[in-house]
This record gives sequence, structure tokens and C-alpha cells, in this order.
Amino acid sequence: MRPIPFLVSLALVALACAGAAPGRETPRPGAGTVEYRMVASPVSGVEMPRIRLPERPEVEQQVNAQLDAEAADLRCMDGDVDANEGWWESSVSVTYAMNDVFSVSIASNFYCGGAHPMNDADSSQTFDLRTGRSVRFRSLFEDYDRDAAEIERAYLSHLTAEDREGCEDVLTAEGLEGHYFAYTIAPEGVRMRTSFPHVIEACNRTAVVPFAELRAYARPGGILVRLADAAARS
Repeated sequence: MRPIPFLVSLALVALACAGAAPGRETPRPGAGTVEYRMVASPVSGVEMPRIRLPERPEVEQQVNAQLDAEAADLRCMDGDVDANEGWWESSVSVTYAMNDVFSVSIASNFYCGGAHPMNDADSSQTFDLRTGRSVRFRSLFEDYDRDAAEIERAYLSHLTAEDREGCEDVLTAEGLEGHYFAYTIAPEGVRMRTSFPHVIEACNRTAVVPFAELRAYARPGGILVRLADAAARS
């Protein structure tokens, strides 16, 4: 057998040592970025993401079917309003696509009849890519009714003085009672947005609450635990 040249031997040793370096993390399943592309709905014309998840084709099909259905609904329905009067505008963007979580921001302004148009209607969706299910805001938490005050307090603590200006009586713990949050996932935390009715919709505000501040209230085994732990490791 021909001897291995000395320099080549050194290179092989270096590569072996690098691969076994202490603290080097083994890639975790689902930690990579989720592939997707934007596709226009043949019904509404609104572009919505479609994911590619070849290792879990059933989940891919389930998530894409839900996104396709949402895209088809972003329009005035037949008979809602005269075709010359109704209008619909939607803005769609992917806010998070890793750690087996896929989050899509969906905001719409429209008029389909009635007393006034709808401004900034939020129908954002977040999916657990281990199950294919859409995760509602309350389902992020183990017991939302029990912990709502603490969760709302965390949200309020991340509003600025400018956010509160003109809405001081609404953006309070008492003002939030009986209302719900729309949300998406951002790399830095949960992006929470109030969903007030038309008479006070001008006070809708968005705040990003770091995952660590919400982990104590998270549903065990749910996506919020996963996201908080992933953020802590990074």
C-alpha cells in the first residue's frame, strides 16, 4: 500500500478533530428552514404560500389545503355587494418558517357592503408542522383563562408611549377584557395584535413579546415551548 503523504495525513486529522469538536451541536429534526413558494389563488387572486415538506407529505397537503381555502375566502362573496362597489385588498407574508412552525401574516382591507369598510382585518395563521394543524392564539397556552391577566400584562409592557397615545383608556388590563388577540410568530417572539371592533379599531396595536416571557404559561409539548427552547439555544 502506498503511504499517505504527511500533509494529507495532517488534513485528515484536522477534519476529524473539527467534526468531534466539543460543543458542536447535532442538527435537530425540523430545525431547518421550511421551503415555500407564493402561489396566486385561482378564486381570489391573492398570493398565498404553499409549503414543501417532502419528509411529511400528509402534513404538507393538510397545511396547503388550509392556506388555499383561506386565500379563496379573501374576496367579497357573490351577492354581497354590487360588483362596481365592492373591493378587497390583502397583504400576505411569511413571518416564521423553521423549527416545525410556519406562520403567515394575513391582513385585509375590504368593503363588501354594509355601513362601513373593514380595515386591517387580521386572519393570520400559524401551523404546527408536526401535526399539520393551525394553532389558535389561546391554544398556545396551557390555561389561557387562568393566565390571561399575566399574558396581557406581558403584551402591555411592550407597548411604547407612542403606541398608547390617544388610546390610554383602551390599552389597559381592563380595556383588553373580552377582546382577543391575533398573532403571528416572529424570530424574536410572539407578535400579538389586538382585534378591537370598528368603533375603537384605531387603537389596535402590535407588540412582540419574547418567547421566554410567555414560556411559563405555554401548553406543554406545544409550539410555544418549542420556540422558547429553540430561542434559548441560539
